[in-house]
Amino acid sequence: MPRARYAIPALVVLGIAALVVATAIRETGDTDVIAELPPPPDCEPGAKDRNPENRRIEPRRGEPLLGREDDVMPFGFNDAAYQTGQLGLGQALDLYREAKATIWRMPLDWGRVEEDQGTLDFTYYDEIYCAAKEAGVRMDWHVTGIPAWAAPFGVCADPCVRPPQDEHLPALRRFAEAAAIRYPDAAAFEAWNEPNLKAYWKDDPDPEAYQPVLEAIYAGVKDGNPDAPVLGGALSNNPNDEPDGDLSLRTYLGGMLELGAADHMDGLSLHAYPVTGVGEEGDQFNAALRVSRELLPDGVRIWVTEVGATTAAGAFVPAVSPEQQAADMARVYDELAASDDVDAVIYHTLVDPEGEVPGGTGFGFFSAPDEDGNVVAKPVACAVLERASSSRAREHEPRGSAICPPGS
Repeated sequence: MPRARYAIPALVVLGIAALVVATAIRETGDTDVIAELPPPPDCEPGAKDRNPENRRIEPRRGEPLLGREDDVMPFGFNDAAYQTGQLGLGQALDLYREAKATIWRMPLDWGRVEEDQGTLDFTYYDEIYCAAKEAGVRMDWHVTGIPAWAAPFGVCADPCVRPPQDEHLPALRRFAEAAAIRYPDAAAFEAWNEPNLKAYWKDDPDPEAYQPVLEAIYAGVKDGNPDAPVLGGALSNNPNDEPDGDLSLRTYLGGMLELGAADHMDGLSLHAYPVTGVGEEGDQFNAALRVSRELLPDGVRIWVTEVGATTAAGAFVPAVSPEQQAADMARVYDELAASDDVDAVIYHTLVDPEGEVPGGTGFGFFSAPDEDGNVVAKPVACAVLERASSSRAREHEPRGSAICPPGS
């Protein structure tokens, strides 16, 4: 059973607040305070607050949020193999290197970092960030989850994927600021994960309830590092408004933008699973891009931060053959790389997931580890690697890699 996080008794909280009030309370007057920002991890000794006055930073427009080297669009994985124990940290990053992937998308859970109100412990994420940095991989953190003390009645499942109570929004902002200072080399910070689905927004999905969460995360990240991209949405490309409360991409994104979300994000994070073959009738990948481009203001960048096809039955989309998975995901890469408003694509996922990962198995670029921990590249890994090392990069390095030798 998930372990619930319980709120610190109110008298203890008041006592802590009294001790740190002289140095910790900021202009908001909120008493959910952090006495001081934590020191950066050892791998980034130069990290510092790049916006100490917390001045308002306008969203970036009309320019890429992430550059392309040799005209090659960066790609990576929405990956939980390390978190669920399928792979060791070094094993996972070895596969990133072999696949030539440079972005790792994973949750940055406020509830895990600030389980006790006012005390930050980033140790778990520091290890990942530093190891990834050494491997040439940048983290794309999606800030999802809150501490139990920020939830109604101070009790919530672990992880707690519901919005914080309004009085704790300033604390969320300060957490986002601390994270942006601590991880200056992060590729991006996303504001939540699929808030248009009840699975990740335990109240009924509602753009109006999401708006203050987006504003708090955007402001906090920019308070710490004005150059760090903040992506709004991380929206599922669910095509329909469902009776259970799940909202479609069109309904939710339209509602966000009507409420002014574009003023609090540099780009849109979009999940664009094709469901059917890419380019075929019913293709939800291109449909999601069309809806997003129709609704977004000019200059707002798009990151496709989840996309995939499964080779195993039982997932939320139909299974395809390994060859079809390879063809579809290569076509996804080609179409996005040719788009002048897209900065990156992040595939779901690195290795075929086990039961702990929602959504079903079969999505991996590599097979699930065998009993000795060995994995095998699936055709999709070689197909995308071929695309991601094309164009002018061909002039600088030979074809192939350890997983896809020349001629494979």
